[in-house]
Amino acid sequence: MEDVLTRSNINYSLTDRERRIISILLLEPEVRMRGTMRQALVSLGYEDISDASDFETALVKLEERSFTHLIFDTRDIKLPAKEFLAATIKKHPHIIAIPTSTDPTVDEVFDLLIGGARGYLAKPCTSGGLEEAIIWATKGESISEAVRKASTRNEALAMLALSALDKLALVMRQARAFDTAKREVPRKWAILNRAVDIGRTFCNGGDPQLRQSIVSAALKNVESHISQRAPDPRRRSRRRTDTAINTTLDTGTTNNS
Repeated sequence: MEDVLTRSNINYSLTDRERRIISILLLEPEVRMRGTMRQALVSLGYEDISDASDFETALVKLEERSFTHLIFDTRDIKLPAKEFLAATIKKHPHIIAIPTSTDPTVDEVFDLLIGGARGYLAKPCTSGGLEEAIIWATKGESISEAVRKASTRNEALAMLALSALDKLALVMRQARAFDTAKREVPRKWAILNRAVDIGRTFCNGGDPQLRQSIVSAALKNVESHISQRAPDPRRRSRRRTDTAINTTLDTGTTNNS
């Protein structure tokens, strides 16, 4: 499941300057694991690292200063991970949150992704896995508010895939005229592939149900697009009236002449 959230057909990377700018709050209750992950982050070139052993301490540190990234363990007997994530994003909407846990369930991961997490990291993790999770969370795109408010899981996953497809199509059209857009095409392709992989991993009912959800969501988008472009009968009536008035005025002017 972790591979689904970090796998890409292009190689993302962070420059040394980007690594220096990144500030990480690491929330890990186990002392040994906290030390191991902190050392891994240092070895990867991240310099600004702070840590906490529980949600309450992490919330205090988030109030004391700003962080670009939050890597947090989902276990806590006092505060559920979803509530912690929601409270954090409400106060710090631009923070990049990456939950971690051992043997996470599909439901747990999906709920946190919909809640605003930018990835997920299964433990124990390697330095490479930690690096990929940070890079993808930083360079990838967050799930939109519209997707988060979908009525069902499959609808949300379908909307995620269609949104990625729409953005790819837009960039491909722009790439015909602009070189900057051409450079964005591989990234949008990677985001679409990731959206499809996430859909296949988290959907209810397997590929057939996901396919049906994508078709249904696409039809809704088409219907919405048609309704938005359909002419307003009242506007058509007003145009006819204006045309009639102008024709009458023109005719009267000609006759008077």
